[in-house]
Amino acid sequence: MSEGLVASKPPARRPGLTENEVEELRQAFNLFDQDIDKDENGELDFDEFLDLMTSRLAGSDTKEDIERIFKLFDDDQTGYISLQNLKRVARELGSPLNDAELLEMIERADSDNDGLIDMDDFYKIMTQKTFPF
Repeated sequence: MSEGLVASKPPARRPGLTENEVEELRQAFNLFDQDIDKDENGELDFDEFLDLMTSRLAGSDTKEDIERIFKLFDDDQTGYISLQNLKRVARELGSPLNDAELLEMIERADSDNDGLIDMDDFYKIMTQKTFPF
């Protein structure tokens, strides 16, 4: 089993997030094993992360739980997840995702091509079981 992308260390206090919220996001990044790491390269790529998150959320969490997670990303309370929001979460979690990878995440989830992920987009992406891409 791989150590994952994010080192296991105690959650640090981050502006805008409680320690529990940081730990919840960290756990979301660290829940994969060889079954999720399909290419067995020891790294979690975007498609593997989506499969992990949706398999975890589908059937176990409510819409309210998904909305709570959405709000962790939407720290500026605009009602959307922007590139800046994703960059902040990636930085806080120590994720090595670059801007191009983060933009790809937005493009795949963004149904109206406005460069932002709204709650409906987020809910749809988080409740899918697998992704065709």
